[in-house]
Amino acid sequence: MFILQLGWRPSEICFRTGAVQGLDVWRNLFSSRLRSIFAGRDYLHWMPLQEAMSSLDMGKGYVAEGYDWLKQEVSKTTG
Repeated sequence: MFILQLGWRPSEICFRTGAVQGLDVWRNLFSSRLRSIFAGRDYLHWMPLQEAMSSLDMGKGYVAEGYDWLKQEVSKTTG
């Protein structure tokens, strides 16, 4: 959720009145860290990550907007 909020709805985590710019760098940093944690793990280790993704609330705009990107990022880890 945090990675998606950084990329698609920073107002969920940052209480500024104006638009927050430049958070994609942080989104990518957290995504990279997530991938490094799960890299080289077998199915049983990365399955909870897949389950967490499948339980995301697609009714939230930032989840719907960023889901495909996150899925692609995770697939770089899980193959």
